[in-house]
Amino acid sequence: MKLFFCLGSVALLLFAGCSGSGGSYSETPPPYTPPSTAATVTEDPIPTDTPPVETVVGAPTQTIPPPPPPPPESGQPKPWSPGGTAAQPAPRQFPKGTAVPGKAGRVISPYAPYAGEVDVTGFSSGTEVKCPYTGKIFVVP
Repeated sequence: MKLFFCLGSVALLLFAGCSGSGGSYSETPPPYTPPSTAATVTEDPIPTDTPPVETVVGAPTQTIPPPPPPPPESGQPKPWSPGGTAAQPAPRQFPKGTAVPGKAGRVISPYAPYAGEVDVTGFSSGTEVKCPYTGKIFVVP
């Protein structure tokens, strides 16, 4: 019996605290008020040397003419332009191979004369070829 009395008292206190004026659920929130749209005037923290420009509504606006065209090219090459007028580098000079007597299309490399013959069949005289022994370039005689 005491148990029912204690539980009843607690329940009564809970219900009494939740209902009535001043409860958190019975209050309605205040209506929404949008912020004002009026612009606020603030001073510029950085002073400028130019006076403010006054604008008159309805007054004709002044147009600024376009900038003048750039001056004509001076004929001096620019660093980024192709070097068409610059001097071409001198052609590289390579040593000539030595023709093997009695064997057409065979030469001795100037870089490896004791390594063996190099087959240059199909290459004309004056053509640059690579030595198969050293990887260096020489000219077919």
